[in-house]
Order: sequence, then structure tokens, then C-alpha cells
Amino acid sequence: MTAWIRTVDAAGFWRLTEVGKLDFTGYQKFTVSLANELDIVYPLQFAGIIMTQPGAQDLGRGEMLVDDIASIDASGRETVVEDFEGGFGWDVLRTPTRTRD
Repeated sequence: MTAWIRTVDAAGFWRLTEVGKLDFTGYQKFTVSLANELDIVYPLQFAGIIMTQPGAQDLGRGEMLVDDIASIDASGRETVVEDFEGGFGWDVLRTPTRTRD
């Protein structure tokens, strides 16, 4: 299983960026750098988290807990974008196929 982030920039350009493989148990912090994306028109909006798995594999059921999502600017300042505290503003969107992503 692989985790991705979905973002959109101020020009309306959508990006899908790989975060990493979900082949572990326990806590793991993921960091993704967009520094090499030269064509980003800021500000950048975080739109979602996507998980995929190869179609030929049945990994069964599992769970994934997500905590703070933060951005780090060029000066190194960290800003929490989503802390998942309080009201829940997220929805699960599944594909309509039998083997959902």
C-alpha cells in the first residue's frame, strides 16, 4: 500500500505526490519535499490523502491513524495545516469498484 498527498496550487494545477509505502506497524513520520517542483504557483492547498495498492494484491483490512499535517517553509518555520482536533472536516471518498482504493 502506498500513501500520496493531493495538492492544488494557485494556478489550479493539481499534483499527486508520493509520501511513502505503508509496509510497517507502529508510528512513522513522513516528510515530503516539494522544493524541486519549480512550476508551483503559491499558495499551495492541501486537498487530501490517497492510498493505493496494486490490483493483484489483497492486503486485507487495516487501519491508519493520521495526526498533524504541517508545512515547512523555506526559512524552516513549521505551520500545522490540519491537527485533526475538534470538528471533523474530512470525508472518505471511495472508488465505485469492488476492490476500492
